[in-house]
Amino acid sequence: MADQFEISAFTATLCKVNKENNIHIIDNGRWVIPVYQRNYSWREEQLSRFMRDLKSGFEGDNMQPVPMFIGTMQFSEDKGGYREVIDGQQRLTTFLLLIDYLNDFKNDGKKLQTDWLDTEVNRGIASINLNEALASDYQTLTHLENSNSYAKARRIIEDIISEWQLKLAGDTFLQLDKFQEYICNQIYFVCIETKASLSKTLQIFESINATGMDLNAGDLFKVNFYEYLSVMKGEDKSVFDKISEIYAQIEMANKNSKNGHVTDINDILNMYRYILISKYNLPNSLYFVGTGLFYERLFSNLLNNVKSEGFGVLRHDIDLSISDLNAILKYRISWHGSMGSTAEEDCAYYFISWSRYQRYWISIIILQFVYGDNVSPIVQNQFMIRLSKILWLYSVSYAKSINECHSFIRNLYKEMFSGSSLQQVLARLDEKISLFQTDPEKSNRLTQKLSQPITDNHTHKNLICRLAAMLDEDYKSKEKIEIKDQVKKLFNTPIDIEHIQSFHDFEASKRQEVWNEWGEEINCLGNLVVLDSTTNREIGNSPFLVKLNSYEISKYKSVRLLNSEKKEWTKTNALIRKEKEIVKIKNYIFNDN
Repeated sequence: MADQFEISAFTATLCKVNKENNIHIIDNGRWVIPVYQRNYSWREEQLSRFMRDLKSGFEGDNMQPVPMFIGTMQFSEDKGGYREVIDGQQRLTTFLLLIDYLNDFKNDGKKLQTDWLDTEVNRGIASINLNEALASDYQTLTHLENSNSYAKARRIIEDIISEWQLKLAGDTFLQLDKFQEYICNQIYFVCIETKASLSKTLQIFESINATGMDLNAGDLFKVNFYEYLSVMKGEDKSVFDKISEIYAQIEMANKNSKNGHVTDINDILNMYRYILISKYNLPNSLYFVGTGLFYERLFSNLLNNVKSEGFGVLRHDIDLSISDLNAILKYRISWHGSMGSTAEEDCAYYFISWSRYQRYWISIIILQFVYGDNVSPIVQNQFMIRLSKILWLYSVSYAKSINECHSFIRNLYKEMFSGSSLQQVLARLDEKISLFQTDPEKSNRLTQKLSQPITDNHTHKNLICRLAAMLDEDYKSKEKIEIKDQVKKLFNTPIDIEHIQSFHDFEASKRQEVWNEWGEEINCLGNLVVLDSTTNREIGNSPFLVKLNSYEISKYKSVRLLNSEKKEWTKTNALIRKEKEIVKIKNYIFNDN
């Protein structure tokens, strides 16, 4: 049964006025910013525009105030003396800070209440900061503002009004008591009151919200996960702090990283999506659903008993937990800052990233999630290299990504969760690799792709030539300096795939002759080599004997080996070299484990 909900709409002002179908905010119960909301965040730009609009309405036509509409706000139903603010936190909080300041200018001494708004955000710290800002004088506000966004906003409001008054003189001073009265009685909201579950309330918010908070997949997951843990697991409000801590850990990991951006919540949720699909044997169609839509459907199923594509039956067997997310995050952060046990292992990650199946780099995180401490450095090394070989084989052998490879990896994940041992997982990888040697169709396809021209296919060209270059290096090295050096020059240095015999010969008059003689071989593996971009541009289309001067000092061993040719570079040389390169690559793929 779909989640039921009710929506009511009405106009509202801050203070009570004699209007039908109208309620007021102040002195009408408490208004609470719920725990899952973001912090108050208005800065000087938003505050200045807000105050300018209020002043414009107050001065109106010929200094006659005109009523002003300030947009919609969304609230929960009355929860027994209080309502939760779903949309409108920034405006309501700013009104509270402004009214508190204007209370000092009441001629009749009747100050308006300032205890009608509270916040549960940030483990109660926001509430402390708000009350501190309301109780402070200007000097204290300036001391607090670096760590208290409410204090800073209150100080900015005072500065704006003081600046107004300085620009006016005598009788033209803004009458601040009248200004407060205008704000309370002639500023109108359209209020949307929702009686629904939290997840449905947020869906309604997204549908009607045109300004304010833009909820991304990470925001929505936080709120829905909080409702799930509260409703389905019986957790109290403190669980939201535990969820928020995950987000804080991500922010801290990025801040402290010496190796660039580590991760973000969408990255973590995407990994969790793959884990949930695999662990609970959900339909494979969900692998093709975006992260945000996946969790929208999942929570609708779990919380509201809504059936949808991929969740055609109710799945109350699915168990979500904070410990799952913490484990994923731990492995993700650890992986980012780690170095493989060999240069080959670190290069394997980059070959996966360069492949047509780069999304499956997360396989190592899933492996660690399933097997934990049983994944030794040796097992990790074996797994990454085997996985890299499979994705390299499929990327080179086929012109596009194919479902056969996707299905194999996804089924492998499900096998991990169904009880396969680590050795069985490695054996499955070996079986898949061997198919490209034993299956005639696959074997012939691989040989053909390695033998034919590859320069017109960016993926083929880079995967084949970079692997050939790696195999001439000491790729089994365990020395950290050597590992870093190999990864840097093969993947983190701008490189070109150099034609040894230039495609456009140095002598323009001979180019047609060269093309006729070489044919397709000029663009085949035997005539291609990895070379750093700077050197490639320096030597240009020079003759082979001129290029040798740069080749002999190249950082790449595969380039330096060309010096053995010494005198000339012919099509025959290229054909011989191509066969050697193919044998070298196949020996590595099928025999070097």
